[in-house]
Amino acid sequence: MSEISSLSLKIPQELKEQIKAAALENQVSISAEVAARLAKSFDIDAKGSINAEQPDVDNQHTEEVVEQPLSQKELKKIRQLIKGKGTSKKK
Repeated sequence: MSEISSLSLKIPQELKEQIKAAALENQVSISAEVAARLAKSFDIDAKGSINAEQPDVDNQHTEEVVEQPLSQKELKKIRQLIKGKGTSKKK
């Protein structure tokens, strides 16, 4: 932003309070908070993304499910099943 311009607008009181709270939390002026949020909205429009807080994982907006690795006991049981030791005894 090389030039600073003044803008007067009418917004609901509740929205103004939310902006004030966000500015306080981010330790910036209300003007800086509004300017940053407006700039961010144009970045979102340019990328075609709906949610700027979470990065796109893929083009279907899904997240990868991270599973815990198998324990040593589980691995041992799988090895036994593969070798045929986990099945019923043959007579």
